[in-house]
Amino acid sequence: MNIKENLNRKPDWLVIMTKNGAICTVCGKPDYPFLNGICHSFTKGLKAHYGHPEFELVIDLEPRQIMGILNNLGYMVRDGRKFHDGETVDGVCASIPKKMTAGKC
Repeated sequence: MNIKENLNRKPDWLVIMTKNGAICTVCGKPDYPFLNGICHSFTKGLKAHYGHPEFELVIDLEPRQIMGILNNLGYMVRDGRKFHDGETVDGVCASIPKKMTAGKC
């Protein structure tokens, strides 16, 4: 499947995003843990549905691009792809012609 074909697919996982200034669920104060503009985003459901670790991005991109990246990675997993620590991945986002490297947090 290529990136454009993924536009018609429906994910069975969530993409969760937290931008700077989100209210902390513990103390109730705005939280600013990232550089200005950075968004912390991750998937939820890949482990439960496919036994694959979740993906996490902390990056300065538009939310739509972030969702595209995480969903394209999710579709690759759903299609049988397994990612490994240190693996370089190409072709995840058409508007970003860079390779991504997988790793553990």
